[in-house]
Amino acid sequence: MAGFFTIDIGFLSQEKLQIHSFNNDVEIIELNGKALNEKVPDLSKPTSTNAFSTILTLEGEANIEIDDISYTLVPNTLIDLTRFHIFRKFTFSDNYKGYNILISNDFYSEIFTAERHLTPRMAVFKSQNPLEVMSSEQTALLTASLNRIIQNIKRENHLWRKQMIMNEIRSFFMEAGNIILHNSSTDIAKQTDKELLILKFVQLLEEHNTERKTVKFYADKLCMHTDHFTKIIKAQTGRNVIDWINESLLRKAKLHLRNPELSIQQVAHMLNFSDQSAFGKFFKKQTQMSPNEYKKQNW
Repeated sequence: MAGFFTIDIGFLSQEKLQIHSFNNDVEIIELNGKALNEKVPDLSKPTSTNAFSTILTLEGEANIEIDDISYTLVPNTLIDLTRFHIFRKFTFSDNYKGYNILISNDFYSEIFTAERHLTPRMAVFKSQNPLEVMSSEQTALLTASLNRIIQNIKRENHLWRKQMIMNEIRSFFMEAGNIILHNSSTDIAKQTDKELLILKFVQLLEEHNTERKTVKFYADKLCMHTDHFTKIIKAQTGRNVIDWINESLLRKAKLHLRNPELSIQQVAHMLNFSDQSAFGKFFKKQTQMSPNEYKKQNW
């Protein structure tokens, strides 16, 4: 993703951290705030990840900004970072302790090819609410599950090592999904065809929002007539498709503008606007301020 520092599996391999790895597909990192603060890559700039990442906090405190929203990680919290998220300002207290499980996107897809551990409603909910607050008992369940993954990563001579690791990862996310469902005050387990459509639309939007800005593109990708597609999205979400498109594009624009190394002209080019003036008109219409005013306010 242009303009962002990108985290991949292995980016912390040189740090003073205990890391358990399987091929180039899985890493479980035992996070230590003191070690991270001594020598960690600069995460103050907008950052994305090429892997599915989940962080379980056991002790201390950390702070992270995801998609322009700040989150505080305290003991008994779980937070997900996917390739659709953009984050920055990741800081740790010296007494921070936790686990970070990183799974390559291909391996994650392989594990869950035949099943969906999140319903569409739940997946959309989690993409917008990445932080889960749990009980100490729930944290203990996930910690035990992570330790089973680690034990199988260490079993290098096991004939079915990969399958064992995949099974334990699948169990971890089923356990996490169960916790999320039980903790939720709304029925996010329910699934309908229309909700599945919304999930597919949101995924397409995150993948194509910088180069595709028309309702017709997304309707065509979903094999639907534009009018019918528009009516369903409006009825299910209370918002028009173009509002979804503009909000997604605006979120990415704000994050790019917060990068001091990028000029407004570069941001306009990265978001595929015809020129800086067109980008400025779009941004001001959405925020009532110019890109330059926004940039000055945030750096």
